[in-house]
Amino acid sequence: MVGEATTAWNQVETLWYLIFTGLMDRTERAKVDAVFSMFQTGALQRQLIMTVAPIALKFEVSELRRRNPQHHVRRRMLREIGRLNAKTNDLAGHRNATVHTAFEDWGAAGIHAIGIHRRSRIADQPDKLRYLSELVEDITLLVYELDELRYLMIDWLRTPQEREDKKVGDASMRTLGILLPEDDLRMAKAALLAIVSQRKSPPPSS
Repeated sequence: MVGEATTAWNQVETLWYLIFTGLMDRTERAKVDAVFSMFQTGALQRQLIMTVAPIALKFEVSELRRRNPQHHVRRRMLREIGRLNAKTNDLAGHRNATVHTAFEDWGAAGIHAIGIHRRSRIADQPDKLRYLSELVEDITLLVYELDELRYLMIDWLRTPQEREDKKVGDASMRTLGILLPEDDLRMAKAALLAIVSQRKSPPPSS
């Protein structure tokens, strides 16, 4: 289960990288990669994205009033980047505790790094396997949400003609009963969201 959490977290970091490349679409990829690799932790890379996003996704209120769809999409993406960054930061602490904890002795679980030893938040979990299972669910849901944002950004980067061509092509595929990757993602997210929402809902009052 620790491996599942680690694999899912790797997907989170990959998707943040892809979102950054989308924001920097007009910049040569080698330069984009060079800038991104200067920031060596996920937290620093997300701070970079939070700095770049308001510039790349700048929208005008006057265009929103004119119902300019591109400006509405920019505002939506900017909000999602902020929301998902906060969610990623929250889950990062749980993921780090999971990966760096000494699992040999759950009762005295601690975090070991560069000679520092401190008690892990996992040590106080009454049901550690459930904790890990729920963490995997939460990270996987974050992966789905980041992937949705990535698809939205890909569509935003298309020209109007490319967007129209894709819409026609997608309609034809669905008519043939062929599910698109976006459809699979939407269904998988809805199913997992139902599980997570039920878990996080307060118990009914007796």
